[in-house]
Amino acid sequence: MPLCLLNHDFWTMYLLLPADSTSSNQEASAIPAPPTPSFDRTIALGFMRSYALLVRHHVDFILARESHRFPADLDWVEWSEFIANFRTLEDEDVAKRFHYGQLRLSRLNWAVRLYRPSHATTWWFYDIPHWSTAMYVEWVVGPLLFGFASLSLVLSSMQVLLSIPDEGLGFRRVDASSLADMRRASWVFSVMMLLSSGFVWLLLIAIPCSALIWQLAWGFKNKRKPKLKP
Repeated sequence: MPLCLLNHDFWTMYLLLPADSTSSNQEASAIPAPPTPSFDRTIALGFMRSYALLVRHHVDFILARESHRFPADLDWVEWSEFIANFRTLEDEDVAKRFHYGQLRLSRLNWAVRLYRPSHATTWWFYDIPHWSTAMYVEWVVGPLLFGFASLSLVLSSMQVLLSIPDEGLGFRRVDASSLADMRRASWVFSVMMLLSSGFVWLLLIAIPCSALIWQLAWGFKNKRKPKLKP
């Protein structure tokens, strides 16, 4: 929680209400109009409403203060009196960013990859979660193992299907042409799985190696030059 948002003077100086919502037309003619707000008030209101909805009970307040979300000298009574009005805010009172609930880091990363904002530091991450390539490899191993097990089960079922003689099946519509089509489809599917497995293994080896080479190149490029002694 930024300390400035807990300060009333900050709200009156930098986060003023629009002139038409603070006074009537007659009052506006008698009182000089306030200066233009320096920041978007709706963003601050949405941020405070999020805290108001998250910290509802005393135990929530204790956990937030223990995790250094709040200053240590702020007590529960002061917080309750301060935050009460923010709980009644509607979606029209806050910025559009706060209309959609929680924005997870994974979704922000995909937003950066799709829209490529100019202020983003990288094209792949909104915020780089890990600097070690081992963490990314561990992250993709689980889905890859699940996919490998599922495809292995499919291939085993196809192998059993093709190994059973068609004479004793008792199906009227099973003939030589249909079995030939099934064998052809199984062969194409097996070849595709082999190529896909090879491609996945290539990525698992190439991507960490590329990241390591990039990090080494960045390190040598930004290596501090030794100072020349006079």
